[in-house]
Amino acid sequence: MRNCVPASWKTTDLDSVAVITSGQSPPGSTYNISGKGLPFFQGKAEFGETSPTPVKWCSEPLRIAYPGDVLMSVRAPVGPTNLADTTCCIGRGLAAITPLGDMPSKFYLYYLRFSVEALVRQATGTTFQAISGKQLRAHEVLVPPLSEQHRIVEAIESYLSRLDDAVASLERVQQNLKRYRTSVLKAAVEGRLVPIEAELSKKEGRSYEPASELLERILVERRKKWIENAAEKARAKAEKKAREAGKPWTHADNIKTLEKERAKAAKKYKEPAVPDTTDLPDLPEGWCWTTIQHFAEHRLGKMLDKAKNDGKFSKYLRNANVQWFNFDMSDIAQMRITDDEFANVSVVAGDLVVCEGGEPGRCSVWEGQEPIAIQKALHRVRVHPEVQPWFLAYHLGADTLSHRLDQEFTGTTIKHFTGEAFHAHAFAVPPANEQLRIVNAVRSGLSLVNHISTQVQNATAGSSHLRQSILKWAFEGKLVEQDPNDEPASVLLERIKAECSASRRYQ
Repeated sequence: MRNCVPASWKTTDLDSVAVITSGQSPPGSTYNISGKGLPFFQGKAEFGETSPTPVKWCSEPLRIAYPGDVLMSVRAPVGPTNLADTTCCIGRGLAAITPLGDMPSKFYLYYLRFSVEALVRQATGTTFQAISGKQLRAHEVLVPPLSEQHRIVEAIESYLSRLDDAVASLERVQQNLKRYRTSVLKAAVEGRLVPIEAELSKKEGRSYEPASELLERILVERRKKWIENAAEKARAKAEKKAREAGKPWTHADNIKTLEKERAKAAKKYKEPAVPDTTDLPDLPEGWCWTTIQHFAEHRLGKMLDKAKNDGKFSKYLRNANVQWFNFDMSDIAQMRITDDEFANVSVVAGDLVVCEGGEPGRCSVWEGQEPIAIQKALHRVRVHPEVQPWFLAYHLGADTLSHRLDQEFTGTTIKHFTGEAFHAHAFAVPPANEQLRIVNAVRSGLSLVNHISTQVQNATAGSSHLRQSILKWAFEGKLVEQDPNDEPASVLLERIKAECSASRRYQ
C-alpha cells in the first residue's frame, strides 16, 4: 500500500489518528422501547445505508458514541460501518471511532469500507467471529493531507451519488420489466395479445373450430379411451380366472366379454366436472372455460422412501428444481425406483410440471430428451396433442400474478395446490391455432424481458465493483489531484500526537 500512494501521504495505525471506544452492553433492565435515555445500538442490526435507526433506548449507558463517530461492527459480523448522527449508547457488538485533528469522519468511514477485508481476515471465533479492540487499533490506515481528505470525501460522494442514481434507474427498469411480464401474461389469457381466431377467420373468409368443439372432440376420445381401458382390464381378469380354473378361452370369449364390459364401463364413466364460471369474466369469441380433466391426464409424483432398497437409483425432480418457465438442473437428487414405478411417475417431453407446495402453481414444461421421475410434491400434466402445454404454463403464471390461484390453496404456514384443487381450477382456452400464436408471442416477449433483465442484473452487479473501484482510486490518490500547497500529512500527524494526551480513550 505504501508503494502506490502519493509521497505526501503517510501510513500509520488507526490508534494514532482516532479515539477508539469499544462498546459495552449495559444491564438488560436499563433497555426500553419508549425513548427513555440514549438510543442504544447493540450491533449492525439497526444499521442503515449511512446512519443507524434506533429501535430501543438505554437509561444507563456504559459506553457512548457521539455525532460524527464512525460505528463499526466488531462481531457477528465484522466490518459493517455507519456514522452516528446522534449521541448514543453502544453495546459490545460495536466500536466507535472518533478521528482526531479535525479529520472528516466520512474519510475514515469510506476508508474502513475499503480496507475491511484486512480486518475480517483477523476475525476469530467459532459460534461467531469477532475482532478485539487491540486488532482494531492496530489496523493500518492512510493519512493524506487534511485538505486532500476533504476533497477525497467530496469526490467519493459525488461519484457514489451518481452511481446510486444509476442503480435506482436500474431498479426502476427491473420493476418495469416485472410489470411488462405481468401485462404480457395477463393479455395472453384474456385474448388481447394476438388477433383472436374468430376475427381472423372472418377477415380471411374461412371457418374455424371454436375451443368448445375442440374440447368436445377431446372428451369423446377421452370417454372412448377410458371405456376401452376399463373393458380390457376386466377382460384380462376374466381370461386369467378362466385359465386358472382350467377352462378354455377363445376369440369369441374375448369379443363377448369386451362387449359386456364396455356396456358396464359406459355406465360407470363420469364426465369431468364443469368449472364454476359465476365470478369469471366473459371470454373472447371462440374461447371457453374448462378444467384440465377435459384435455389432460394428471397425477402426482412418487413419495420419497429413503428405506426403499428395491429398484435402481434414478434421478428425479423436486419442487426446488421447477422454476417459472424453466428447470434448475444444478442440484438433482436420486432415489430408488422400479421400472414400473418409473413409467407411472416420470415426465416426458411436453409434460407440464407444476409445484404442489413451496410456491404452489410454479411450473414449466419438460423439454428434456430423456424422461425423468418426479417427487410427490409435483403435479404431472400430460396434455392432449391439440392443447399447448406452454399455454397452460403461462395461464398458471398469469393466475399466480393476479392472485386468482391463491384462493385455491390449502394450508396456513405451508400452502398446497392439491390435486382436487388443480382439477377444479378453471382455464380459459382458445382455439388450437390461437393457442400456438399466443405461446409464440409470449415466448418472444418473455425472451426479450429475460434478456434485458440479465443485462440489468449484470449492470447492477457491476455497480458494486465500480463502487469498490471508486474507493480504490480514492485511497491510491487517483481520484483527486494533489495540491503542493497542502499542509503535509506528517505535520498533521505531529499535531494529532500532541493532542492525544487530552483525548478520551476506553481500553
